[in-house]
Amino acid sequence: MRISSREFLYLLVIKGMNDKGSGATIFGGVAKALGVSSASAYEEINHLIKKGFVEKRDGGIFITDEALER
Repeated sequence: MRISSREFLYLLVIKGMNDKGSGATIFGGVAKALGVSSASAYEEINHLIKKGFVEKRDGGIFITDEALER
């Protein structure tokens, strides 16, 4: 399954936040980092969840092993 450049950017931001030891957040984290609205970030993250690239757990958003393998 291919990923778009937009999906890739979201994954990079989420991974960067995960690498700092925390789960990404939609409102203060991802949306702000990418300069998009919270609604846009929410929609894209839900899309990535359905694809199995990220998951919500422990109060944050984390990249999955499947996404890291790509």
